[in-house]
Amino acid sequence: KMTHANGILYCMNYSPFSVLAYDLEQGVWSKIQAPMRRFLRSPNLVECRGRLVMVAAVQKSKLNVPKSVRIWGLQDSRTGWVELERMPQSLYDEFMKVCDQETFSCIAHGNIILISCSKSSDMLTYDMYHKLWSWVPRCPFVHAT
Repeated sequence: KMTHANGILYCMNYSPFSVLAYDLEQGVWSKIQAPMRRFLRSPNLVECRGRLVMVAAVQKSKLNVPKSVRIWGLQDSRTGWVELERMPQSLYDEFMKVCDQETFSCIAHGNIILISCSKSSDMLTYDMYHKLWSWVPRCPFVHAT
């Protein structure tokens, strides 16, 4: 999946994890190292208010930090990332249970990032302005399979 921010198209490269960037004006490709690339699961790129954001699970049993879903923002220099948010541990545990440890995908609009499980109709939002995580009410027209 590709996303656009400030005249640049971005997409994930999965072997190894990195972000490929294509500058539409200059016609030039570049490569940006992904944060914690060896420990990422389900990395997603979205655009929030003109900024490239990566949402991904961090999972490595030998890592000295808790497993989590994290949100990073690309720095203006396009050479590094800054961690913007980390899903609270209790919410992460619930989210992974609902997702049955499967992959998830994200979309964004304005300050809101929507995270959906690939095998479930359950969805979470994160409001980057208010720094608030919340479950989306289940759609009454979709039945879980």
